[in-house]
Amino acid sequence: MDEFIVSGKESERHGRSYEKKKKKVVCVVGLTDEGKVKRFYLMKVIDFSAKSLRPIFEWHISNEGNVTTDE
Repeated sequence: MDEFIVSGKESERHGRSYEKKKKKVVCVVGLTDEGKVKRFYLMKVIDFSAKSLRPIFEWHISNEGNVTTDE
C-alpha cells in the first residue's frame, strides 16, 4: 500500500506541493505466494487521513491480509 500525487507538468515548480489541481491517490497491490503481482487497485482520495483511506481497506484488503507500507 502506498499513496502518491498525480498531476501534469507544472511550469516553474519543483518539488512536492499539494495544490488543488493535483489528485491524491492510494494504491494497493495484491501479490501471489511467489511475490508476483496478482491484483492492483487505485483509489482517488480527498486527503491521506485514516478516514479517507478506510474504504480501500474495507473493500480490497481482507482481515487476514498482511499490509506493508513505507511508514
